[in-house]
Amino acid sequence: MRLISKRRLREFWKLHSSSREVLEEWYRIVNNKGLAWEDFHDLQATFASASHVGKCVVFNIGGNNYRLITQINYLTYNVFVKAVLTHSEYSRGKWQKKCGCI
Repeated sequence: MRLISKRRLREFWKLHSSSREVLEEWYRIVNNKGLAWEDFHDLQATFASASHVGKCVVFNIGGNNYRLITQINYLTYNVFVKAVLTHSEYSRGKWQKKCGCI
């Protein structure tokens, strides 16, 4: 898979330093040329807690402390980071429209 882009991860962990380690670990797993998710079922073999929300895939990061909102193109193996949120920001639900999930 190929992650596009790491910038949003960096911006988030600058504000929430406790997220850095878990976001870097997620990045290492996903940005691996040997990893090739063909569909959501393949993705769940790697991240069982991932879920579909409209056009997006949401990852629970750091023991449910953070939510990573992505859009995935399974044909090109690209993962687009749309947002990284705290659990409380995610719960407000304003991100769905902003991220293009609905």
